Amino acid sequence: KQKLATIEDFCEKIEIGKKNSRKMMIFARIEALVAGFDQKEAMTRAEAYSQAGADGIFIHSSKKTPDEIFEFLENYKKEKKLKAQEEIKLRESKWVRAIKNF
Repeated sequence: KQKLATIEDFCEKIEIGKKNSRKMMIFARIEALVAGFDQKEAMTRAEAYSQAGADGIFIHSSKKTPDEIFEFLENYKKEKKLKAQEEIKLRESKWVRAIKNF
């Protein structure tokens, strides 16, 4: 597994960014899936970053299919009780058309 910044350190960076620039939107990039962690870790980080003040999250995967992203989106919608597209941004990739129709 790839080493990631601690959740606490990342949240501190978000909080500092929000405190110092109220006009800037902050999207937290979640590397958990790419780094070899599971969905639970990705969800834990998404919730923590949201609580720290992130305006949205940026989730991605290194898998060849979008299945891992779809699973995250389903879990995120259930946990947050929101439409995933309201707070999630997707990097342009071969999956964007499929995910936009999610």
